[in-house]
Amino acid sequence: MTVLDETNVSIEAAIRDKTIDPQIAAGPIAALRTLAARIDEDRPTDNVSLPTYLRTCAELRLTPASREALKKEEGGGSKLAKLRSVQGGKPA
Repeated sequence: MTVLDETNVSIEAAIRDKTIDPQIAAGPIAALRTLAARIDEDRPTDNVSLPTYLRTCAELRLTPASREALKKEEGGGSKLAKLRSVQGGKPA
């Protein structure tokens, strides 16, 4: 399998579980696929492609760390924010 193949697997899984909206993220998805194809080419890797690829994956919530961050965001954030939401947003 190539980086592009594996990237497509990740993108499709994120679309299926509604982590990303393919219409809203169409541009970043296309850019990510272009980077993946460039990484797959048989030339020496430059200093920019891999870090840019990984940052784009994180932005699209395709990395384990970015998925965990998303889960925390969906969980309501900090304990203080959760307490305030129970009290209608009023300080204790």
